[in-house]
Amino acid sequence: MELTALAFFLAHNPQAQHNLPDFATIDGHSVSHAEGKAALQSGHAVLVGGLLIGSFNANHSAKAAV
Repeated sequence: MELTALAFFLAHNPQAQHNLPDFATIDGHSVSHAEGKAALQSGHAVLVGGLLIGSFNANHSAKAAV
């Protein structure tokens, strides 16, 4: 229920999406929300215990194999 409310809020308040927090990786690096979201949606990353694990944009220094 809470995730549904959050999804509804974000869908109807696009300005709220500009300040979303970055993702943290298992090795302590930070990945922008947009980059992390793209990796999650494409299947190149997963969230484990709130940490982003996967492969990211080649311009990013925090690459980890899935």
